[in-house]
Amino acid sequence: AQIAFVGPASGELVSVPTVLREGKNTAFISVRMTGPEGVVAECIFAFGAARESSLDFANMPAPATTLPDETPSFFPDENRRPAFSRHFNVRLIKGGRPISGAPDGEIVLWMRHKDEAAPMDAVTLLSIADTPPPAAFSMLTAPARISSMTWMAEFLTDRFDTDNGWFLAQHVAQTAQQGYSSQAMRLWNARGEPVMVGRQTIAVFG
Repeated sequence: AQIAFVGPASGELVSVPTVLREGKNTAFISVRMTGPEGVVAECIFAFGAARESSLDFANMPAPATTLPDETPSFFPDENRRPAFSRHFNVRLIKGGRPISGAPDGEIVLWMRHKDEAAPMDAVTLLSIADTPPPAAFSMLTAPARISSMTWMAEFLTDRFDTDNGWFLAQHVAQTAQQGYSSQAMRLWNARGEPVMVGRQTIAVFG
């Protein structure tokens, strides 16, 4: 999935999907979202059916971690966390909390949906991956406005089951210069099996 957040989302939004190409094993679909002020988002999704291959490996080891119940909350003050993130439990394994002046932009987290009845599907997984603020946000020493510009996500499996709903995430801000930050994101299930990788570009106004 490749998503460009073109403009602010407000008012009534309309999404128009278009099948760009559909083959035997893959399909490419674009989606344009518009609102009263114009284009809000432009998305391209690529879908691939599983097929036999001579290659079968995963070179994406999970970072060392503690158990979720032994890990402190990433948001110590529930009243000062983003509204969207309040639907999720987030535990901090490594790195700094938001606006803590952390020395680097790496955060490692346990995350899960608070609603135990939430379906374990691609929508839930993408929501979990998007829960924490950008990793560079932990390096700030004062509040600042941020805005996502692009999002890229690759689902590495069609099995999204995990133990007790927990997923392990590593978000790394690789650059933060001239008002923009670029970060890499990786996600594993609780068994250490890779489930998703992603990239994000963020505008930082501070």
